[in-house]
Amino acid sequence: MLMGEYLSSWATVPPLTAPYLARMKNQQIPSVPGGDFKDEVLARLAKALPPVFARHAVPMLLGGAIAAGTLANLGKEAGPSYIKMGRNAVYERESFLAWLATRIKP
Repeated sequence: MLMGEYLSSWATVPPLTAPYLARMKNQQIPSVPGGDFKDEVLARLAKALPPVFARHAVPMLLGGAIAAGTLANLGKEAGPSYIKMGRNAVYERESFLAWLATRIKP
């Protein structure tokens, strides 16, 4: 699915509020059968991340593993692809996870 299709349904994306994050934290996500830790982490993130999210939300969504400033410094050449919505850089879940998979070391 393309980024534009996600943005057309922007109103359906749940807000990143404390109750939403608490529900996501309490979800039971099964481990990947026969997979390694990297696959399991990516599978859990695929279930937990909203379809689109702003750059400033990444540290909160990933538990501080990546800073928003780091993503800004990487830009489009070395970082995940994004679009601008007003002053915010917005990432699509699948393209962000594809980029993140290249950054996770086994």
